[in-house]
Amino acid sequence: MPPKKSAPAFVPTDAPARNGGNAFVPDLGPVNRQAPVTRVDAQPPFLLKAHPERWTVMAGSIVPMFGRLVLQAGVGGVSARAGGKIDASDARNMAEEQGWTLIPVDAIPDSHATTNADGQVVKSYLYKPEGREDVTLLRYTRCFPGSSAIEVDEAGFVEFCDYLQAEGYIQPPAAYALEKLRARMERESGELSDRAREHSQYAEAAKRARDQLGVVEAALSAARKSPSAGSAVMVDA
Repeated sequence: MPPKKSAPAFVPTDAPARNGGNAFVPDLGPVNRQAPVTRVDAQPPFLLKAHPERWTVMAGSIVPMFGRLVLQAGVGGVSARAGGKIDASDARNMAEEQGWTLIPVDAIPDSHATTNADGQVVKSYLYKPEGREDVTLLRYTRCFPGSSAIEVDEAGFVEFCDYLQAEGYIQPPAAYALEKLRARMERESGELSDRAREHSQYAEAAKRARDQLGVVEAALSAARKSPSAGSAVMVDA
């Protein structure tokens, strides 16, 4: 059998096309190249808000399941002011009446501060992706040019939540709130375990749910041993 011929390392630009004729490159006009930007949906600025009964598990820790107070006129009690500004006082009052605690935008650890293009160090849990002024994201999420995908920095987010508790912005979850969380985790763990027995692709999710349930049960046990907040009352009978 004759040896196979290897392809040439390159093809000269003046070589004729294999099917005869000459290669052709269309004239597309001047090229204006722009760096791709994230394709996530537009999102207005917001404030995080924490509720004493809303918790979840992330990276082996119990963290708040935050809500958002959207800072956009006409949404949730936010009104417009002169000069394109907004008034969120009514929205804040309504949120606090419902038991929410609003988190100041600069309530992050010093180590999480970022440096803007002008060299200014800024503490904020919000940021705008490059080239998308219509998008406001949490500092602990990462987006990608040309894509709508988002990743969460779980370790950084847990550090942020630990900081909020350490500095007194929010209180640790009470035992009753952990009991509610445990009930939800038990239900989710049971459902995933049932699926895993029939479909192996659910095995990893079922194990993760069991691990999260263990985190909640340990926290609940510790919370039950903690003394109740407040002062003792003496009754003169």
